[in-house]
Amino acid sequence: MRNIAVLLACVVTASASADVVTHFGNGRGREVAGLLDRLGIGRSNASAETAATTLDLWRAAAGSSASGGSASGGSASGGSRTLARDAPLAVGLTFTLARDGGAFRSTFGFYDPSRVTAHPAGDPRSYAAEALRDGTVVFDERVDKVGSTRTFELGGARGGAPEELAFFLIPNADIETFRDQPDSFFPSLAQPAVQRTPLFSVSDANPGRHDQMLFFAAKGNALVSFEDLTRDGASDSDFDDLAIAIAANFQPQETSHMPEPAALLLFGAGALGSFALARRRRRD
Repeated sequence: MRNIAVLLACVVTASASADVVTHFGNGRGREVAGLLDRLGIGRSNASAETAATTLDLWRAAAGSSASGGSASGGSASGGSRTLARDAPLAVGLTFTLARDGGAFRSTFGFYDPSRVTAHPAGDPRSYAAEALRDGTVVFDERVDKVGSTRTFELGGARGGAPEELAFFLIPNADIETFRDQPDSFFPSLAQPAVQRTPLFSVSDANPGRHDQMLFFAAKGNALVSFEDLTRDGASDSDFDDLAIAIAANFQPQETSHMPEPAALLLFGAGALGSFALARRRRRD
């Protein structure tokens, strides 16, 4: 999958997959409208919705260190700051459990898709095993409630943060159970369906290559909202079973022309509508 990074301020040509579900186009996620208002994105802001499947952290950081203009090529520059593509990046990600509308007690987290070697469509079992082997759990609904927050520091003294992140949802199960018994989660429609196949923001990795997540980013805020029933089988496709708000504090470790790191808290910062988004869903 070719990495296509975009800032929301840029005009891009959308490349959709055979199955892309949207809030503004398909009317999915009826409860999402209120969340968009609460985050300052706005329930009528159709331009905030994207078909992207990952967050490109480097591109977003480059946007935060540039004063005007878009980030492209090997560096992003604006004003007196330049962030090199190979500069180590430190980022603090704060996740807020914004909505729990499903009956399941699921597990949500993120992973670095560059560390996964299996092809999501060709070998989804191996893809899931690799993604969740090193995946980071953010919320476990057995213990976390709406309003819970978690902050993760990536990069810094330990080296640069991943260039991009993808998201996963394990319906009605925890990550330890999946790691111990990954084969029991496949196929997705096993009877009895106690173990349900993990779902991913990368739609090619999902059963039937179906889209399972709505994605919004604007005005410094991001929101992801999952459908927790596999759409390859019986699903209500409401896409508001689990919604997560995401905020980021970027600190590039090396800049030129300016000795101090460029930092910007994106949550609530209206000056930059630039969570960067990558790996757009593709048409077969």
